Amino acid sequence: MSMQCLRDTTDAREFETRLTALRHTGRKLDAIDLAEIKAMRNCIDDCDTVRRAIDASLPYETHAVAEVASMENAIAAIVQYARSRGEDYDTAEENDGIILAWGYPLSDESENILWYVRLRVIKETDL
Repeated sequence: MSMQCLRDTTDAREFETRLTALRHTGRKLDAIDLAEIKAMRNCIDDCDTVRRAIDASLPYETHAVAEVASMENAIAAIVQYARSRGEDYDTAEENDGIILAWGYPLSDESENILWYVRLRVIKETDL
């Protein structure tokens, strides 16, 4: 069991289960590991925030709005949401750091939008 097992999931429950298993192996976690774990938890929290915001706006009538901690978290949240629904997605970035994302069916060549989210980065992380 290593830190890599934590990097392979964006599911909160699975992450905590793997972290508990990692701790039970007796592996000593140094300051770098702890900082990375904190960053991974922030990303998972952001993914959950984005998912809840999009789900609350479905069916697509209005766009969802959410705040995330970094651009990386925003992209991870979009990718996770689209994959979990078996859809494709696209993104655009505005000059003020806002990320726009929308999803559409994989098999739909007309690209009918199923969901739309506007993500605002509230702070950039150092990791």
